[in-house]
Amino acid sequence: AEAVPLEVWFRELVAPERPLPRSLDRGAAVARELLAGPGPTAVLHGDIHHGNVLHFGGGSSDGGDDDDSDDAWRAIDPKALVGAPGFDTANVFANPTPAIALRPGRLARRARV
Repeated sequence: AEAVPLEVWFRELVAPERPLPRSLDRGAAVARELLAGPGPTAVLHGDIHHGNVLHFGGGSSDGGDDDDSDDAWRAIDPKALVGAPGFDTANVFANPTPAIALRPGRLARRARV
């Protein structure tokens, strides 16, 4: 399947066919601004979050579970989008909620993975 551009993915938010609830005004304005600018694009996962990144490490040879190698992690259930590389990055670091994402040490732990 071909990757879907972010502009298509967000079409209902940035160019709705009917008026949006006022609670979405700010998000729609930010999305329009971010999608309008030229910039680099990349193939994106599109649904990257804590439930879609799994550890498949086999553990160490002594029976411990210390296999943190890069190849032990897998992102599952991709949506195959194309757009600004920061889209997936923002989802990884902001997930699941702002309150949880802003806890001390959380950013450093996510960056290590």
